[in-house]
Amino acid sequence: MTPDASTRHLVENHLMVQLQEQWSSESGKLYVGLSGGADSTALLVAAVNALGPSSVTALHANHNLHTRSGDWAMHCRNLCAKLQVELVVGDLTLAKGNVEAAARAARYDFFRQCLQTGGLLLLGHHQQDQLETVLMRLIQGRSLVPMREQGKLGQGRFFRPLLAAQRQQLLDYLASKDVLWLEDPSNQDQSLTRNFLRHSVIQPLLSRWPGVADAVVRVAQRQQAQYSLLQELLADAQDQVSLNRLPESRSNRRVWLRVFLELRGHFAVTDKAIDEFCRQLNDAAVSRLALDSDSTLLAWRDHLYYESAMGSYAESPALEQTPLKPGEPIVFAGRQWSLVAAQRSEVGSFCCSDSLSISARRADLVMQWHGRQVGIDDLLRDLRIPPWRRASVPLVINEREIVAVADLAVSERYLPGIDAQSYWRLVSS
Repeated sequence: MTPDASTRHLVENHLMVQLQEQWSSESGKLYVGLSGGADSTALLVAAVNALGPSSVTALHANHNLHTRSGDWAMHCRNLCAKLQVELVVGDLTLAKGNVEAAARAARYDFFRQCLQTGGLLLLGHHQQDQLETVLMRLIQGRSLVPMREQGKLGQGRFFRPLLAAQRQQLLDYLASKDVLWLEDPSNQDQSLTRNFLRHSVIQPLLSRWPGVADAVVRVAQRQQAQYSLLQELLADAQDQVSLNRLPESRSNRRVWLRVFLELRGHFAVTDKAIDEFCRQLNDAAVSRLALDSDSTLLAWRDHLYYESAMGSYAESPALEQTPLKPGEPIVFAGRQWSLVAAQRSEVGSFCCSDSLSISARRADLVMQWHGRQVGIDDLLRDLRIPPWRRASVPLVINEREIVAVADLAVSERYLPGIDAQSYWRLVSS
């Protein structure tokens, strides 16, 4: 076997081995993120040679950041035409702020929109990219956790099959195929952190210790394995969990909370924010950590709560006394509630021959509960309904008396009796 043939076999065979565990033609479409650079070009060519052009769709994100962006998009069109591969080009508009972060966010939004259900997106990151990522995260004080090999993206997944490959192997592969690639001039701009690491830190390291990339990635992979074990151990933690599950020590508690949030898609929470939340656990009636525009982590009465849609608990418009009749649903705090016929033995059933209304929480409302008449605030506390959810709890009332609290509790005065002719429940849909 000639050196060129050996290189071809190395890259294409490596790709096929990786894909055997990740993708089949029956599971969904295969996509390749194509920038036009050497790494993504090598990945696309290898995928086409290994699987055939009809199996692959290339995705090119045009960030419109350079005067030659249009030329680069045309280069990708010409390459895909030569390979007989379908190409989708996205002309992106970037948000204001950090250019690198905005470009990455826009690029992945484009990928997310393109992926069909079950689709797999291949990304051309290699061993040196992994080393850069590990070092950059270490410098930023984030962790030694490496770039993820795979993960969810939109309706499909992404996969980085070349993380064990060296960049020179990819360059040799392209040379053996006589395929040209683009060189983005911004890759030489060492004012950008990753470029500085690449040219002024990693190249000298590799010249002195050629095996440093393998060594650092091995260490990072061991830490990733430990982190994955933590994720597995916390996988059963529900959105509401006892605070007793949190570790005692500050550092372990921080790690536990970080894994808990990452399992729910929140990867950018700072240590400072987590530490402040932990401080509130001892000092505040309700601890609160805002995660994004609608997701919040809270703690109240010895329990941790993850709320993915806090907006649904917003204060409802005044709903003093809206008639509640069977078969006529009422929208309350974003949910639809209905009065339905029930069996006497059903949980939440009640009997009442008087007219009923649905109401929001009011100070004048009372309910017979545990042998005494209690006000609404005491009642909601007894039912362990967290403060932020109370405005969204509908009440079934008869004048000023609470008959039922949503589908959670029934007044002792309206419990189903043996001689009652009809029974009712309030249910949501």
